[in-house]
Amino acid sequence: MLYVEEIQPEAETVASYTLSLPARDANDTENGTYTVYDLTAMYEALGCTEDEFAENGTWMALDENGTLTNNFDELEGFAFDKDAKVTNNDENLVALVGYAVDEGGFFSWIIDDSNLSKSYTFTIYAYYDNKRCEFTINVGDTSAINFIELDGKKDNNIYDLTGRLVKNATKGLYIQNGKKFMVK
Repeated sequence: MLYVEEIQPEAETVASYTLSLPARDANDTENGTYTVYDLTAMYEALGCTEDEFAENGTWMALDENGTLTNNFDELEGFAFDKDAKVTNNDENLVALVGYAVDEGGFFSWIIDDSNLSKSYTFTIYAYYDNKRCEFTINVGDTSAINFIELDGKKDNNIYDLTGRLVKNATKGLYIQNGKKFMVK
């Protein structure tokens, strides 16, 4: 594996992938924990084989300081906080996300079962020979709004489901002051 100092930040992004993974309880060992994903396209984009990547490639993600880190554990993956940054602080830990070569799949484990109904988006990178592939990983049900965290301020503005400000709400589903409502 390469260490962070050996990776040049200006590495060319050669491919981007978006994956959706179920939110799995880290304590649930009865059910399957891996989502099989063929990395052949990633290896081709990086210009390497699976063995070459295992020998000279690395997985990376942004840490709490916005710095790329390869603080990746083969068994636990990256430990992410609620802001989708890699953390070493167990008190801030929300999810473990990574790729298990032996299982041939990505995994996502939600640490606190009170967060199982929430949706998270994490980004990890595969680096090899000054090239990188970006993986945007959506964990949980990202097709709907399951929760909204409010900062206590009410602005009475109306937003569509993509977060854009709406001046005149017509027929459809909208959000105002953290609550969904429908105009018929």
